[in-house]
Amino acid sequence: MNIKDAYSSEPQQTANDIVDISMNWIWDNIIAPNQDKLTEEDADMLIVIGASLKIVGEQATAYTETFKESSYLNN
Repeated sequence: MNIKDAYSSEPQQTANDIVDISMNWIWDNIIAPNQDKLTEEDADMLIVIGASLKIVGEQATAYTETFKESSYLNN
């Protein structure tokens, strides 16, 4: 986990960004090189896992945005 200074000039990555980066790495380094070895069950499970990770990323980003934008939660 990379925790950046609150005043960093670099834009912070969202959970969606991190999920996308992770899924791309998994595809490039694990799935694509082994495509010929995957069964139909493997492919189906990868689809479920990928969709699940996308949902988690979207929900985490929405959660973060909710607390970032809420003036009631800021002291």
